[in-house]
Parts: sequence; structure tokens; C-alpha cells
Amino acid sequence: MKIVFDNIVFGLQKSGGVSTLWYELLKRFFPFEKNIYFLDYKQGNDNLYRKTLNIPERLILNKGENRNILKYRYSNPKLTNFKAPFIFHSSYYRYCKNRNAINVTIVHDFTYEYYTRGIAKFVHSFQKGRAIKNSDGIICISENTKKDLLKFYPNTPLDKIKVIYNGVSSDYFPIDKTEPIGLYDERFKKLEDKKNVIFIGHRTKYKNFDVAVKTFAKLDNSYHFVIIGEPLKEEEQELVDKYISSNNYTVFSKLENTKVNVLYNYGFALLYPSSFEGFGIPVIEAMKTGLPVILHSNSSLPEVGGNAGVYVENIHENDFYEAVIQLLDDKYRTMVITKGFEQSSKFSWDITIEKYIEFYKELYDKRK
Repeated sequence: MKIVFDNIVFGLQKSGGVSTLWYELLKRFFPFEKNIYFLDYKQGNDNLYRKTLNIPERLILNKGENRNILKYRYSNPKLTNFKAPFIFHSSYYRYCKNRNAINVTIVHDFTYEYYTRGIAKFVHSFQKGRAIKNSDGIICISENTKKDLLKFYPNTPLDKIKVIYNGVSSDYFPIDKTEPIGLYDERFKKLEDKKNVIFIGHRTKYKNFDVAVKTFAKLDNSYHFVIIGEPLKEEEQELVDKYISSNNYTVFSKLENTKVNVLYNYGFALLYPSSFEGFGIPVIEAMKTGLPVILHSNSSLPEVGGNAGVYVENIHENDFYEAVIQLLDDKYRTMVITKGFEQSSKFSWDITIEKYIEFYKELYDKRK
């Protein structure tokens, strides 16, 4: 069984949940490189995960082409040299036009459909819909995503759909916190002797970064606000400066997983005020390190957080503030941490990829 992996997502984002999934998938296939191939794009060189993958040039099918992603973003490859059935798995809503291709699509979420307007929504939905229609197999990363898929594409055959949860990296685990956090990184010294409240990831509107900022603003000076992600945009900087003293927050960008693991371990709580998630990988990452997660019970988050999340009734700073204060109770905090360890143990990239391989084989056997 030959497999072609389309790495286009590495050229579309520098980091993020989709890149995480794709990285974890690819690195587990390298031992079987005899039958795997790649489409790769030069813009992917800036992706945090692509940088760590040493893909041999001989396995890259488009190495002789102009590998500029702008040319290929919305096109679908033909790969005419493949004369027998093969798996074509794109990282982001493309399909192969070769009639021998067994097309597999991962559907991550429907944030564009719910939260975007205008031409961006139209273009994204057109590309997504085209990929879904031409796929032999569709992987949804949560039951909630499957529900949304059938809402927006009700004619999708159920026997094409497989729900396979994302995993969590082995880079996240509890560490011995007897040493000051500053020993791990000079930049972390300002976090010592503080109750560090963390916000991680993209800050698009539905992520409700403003709620996290206003929540932190209600806390006293024994807390420190840790923002992990891209540098603040001008309007975000203005928001933070309006509510929080410059001494009470720090932004960390382009951190390796090992450093994020340290921040999780020395954290007091993860604020996750998102209105919508296809999965929510940081929830499991944090729980795996023993960091309590405060979140709302919407979309896929109850599937991921289980009974270990600290759920708030409303996505409002008052609700999140009360949840932070509740974690000052040592008995309650210990219970939340224990449940988090139990919940996170249910997710593993090894198990996820095993299910991917099973699905590939199932689709391949149907075509043979």
C-alpha cells in the first residue's frame, strides 16, 4: 500500500493544531518510508514542526517543480505516474484527481462556517466541500465535528466517516518542580514565586482572548499572565496594556514543546475561553502535566475535557475569575489535577495513528 502525504498545511501556518496533528502523523510513518511519498512546499520551511522533520528529497514527488504554495493552494494534484490504487492524504482539503487515488480528508472544525463572513468563508467552504465530496474516507477529529459535518454536508455517506480523536504529545509530562523555573530558561525568571495563569494559541475572535485578559485583570499581584503564541498585534497590545500592568504579563513566542511543558508544569491554571473547538489539543496537553484547565462546555470541549475540566457557565470574565479563585482550595485543586491525569491518559498519538492506518487499510482493501 503506497501513501502520498500532502504537506500543504506546513506552508499555511507556522504552528497550530492542524500542524501538530500532521507532524505527529508523519514522524510515525518514517520507519515505513519504502512506500510513502510527499508533496512539499518551500513556505513550509517556516513551520515550527516542518523544521524538525528530515524528509529525504528522494521521497518528495514535486521536488523538481516550482514549489511555491501560492500556485498550488487551491489546485488538486493529478500524480499521473501512479498506475495502481494508492492512498492520497492531504493535510488541508485537497484531493488527487488520479482515478487510482483513494482520497482521505481530515475535517478539523467548522470555524469558518460559523465565524467567518464574505469571500474568505466562500473560498474556504468551496475548497472544503470539494474535498469532502471527492473523498473516499473522511476523518473527523471529534463527534462534534462529525455532527457539524452532517449539518453542513447532510448528503455525506455515513460509511465514509470515521471519528478518530487527536492525541497528545509525549513532550508533555509532570516534572520535578523543586528547582526554580528560571533554571529552565532565563526568560522564565520573572515567573518565579507567582501563580502563573496561562493563555495559549491563536487569538482569533472566537478564542475570546479579551475574556482571558479581563479575567486576569481581576486578580491580585500574586498572579502573572503568561501568553504563549504569536507576538501581540497592535490592537491586542492596546487591550492588554489597558487592563494589565507591564510587570504582570509576559508573551512567549516560538517556544519548543519542551519549554511549553515547563510553563504548564509551573502554571496555576490554563484559561481556555474558546467559543468553539474541533478538538482542543492544549486542554489535554495541560491536563497531562497536572495543570487545571478552565473552559466552557461548548462544541467538542466536553468530549476532550471529560469530567476533569473546570467548566464555567458563561464565557465571561466573572465566571472565569470565580473558577480561578476556586482553584485556591487545595483539596479541590488536587481533585481536578487527579482527574486531569486520568482524562489525558485516554489520548495518545500512537493510538490515533494506529487508527489512521487501520482506516487506510480498510479503504485500500475496498478498492483492490
